[in-house]
Amino acid sequence: WVIFGHADSGLTSLVLFAHGPGGLQDLLDHLDPAGVQFAGLCVVASDGHSQRLKLVSIFHASSSAPIRLRAAATQQKSAVASMLMTAAHVHFEVAAVTDVTHDDVAKKLLASGGAHAATSFEF
Repeated sequence: WVIFGHADSGLTSLVLFAHGPGGLQDLLDHLDPAGVQFAGLCVVASDGHSQRLKLVSIFHASSSAPIRLRAAATQQKSAVASMLMTAAHVHFEVAAVTDVTHDDVAKKLLASGGAHAATSFEF
């Protein structure tokens, strides 16, 4: 997983906030609950015969973040998605860290799947 956000004072560039080998919960633990971030996560989908990587993008804009920051991030959201998250299979836009769960991700991934539906996911 990877998390990008704005530098302390600047709204024009993104910086790498955190990254790690852990799963969804590890990513959520590193999101700033009062901040605005862009995140990406790899999930392994298995159908019993094969495994495939599925990419998840998360745009987190806390309602308690400064309006100036939320507005800037909202304007940059499509540019960030086109540069960093073009290969994502599913996207989430959330106001709270708790708005993304394992079940939510699994349901969205199943809904976006093709002919070989996954029977399990490794987060």
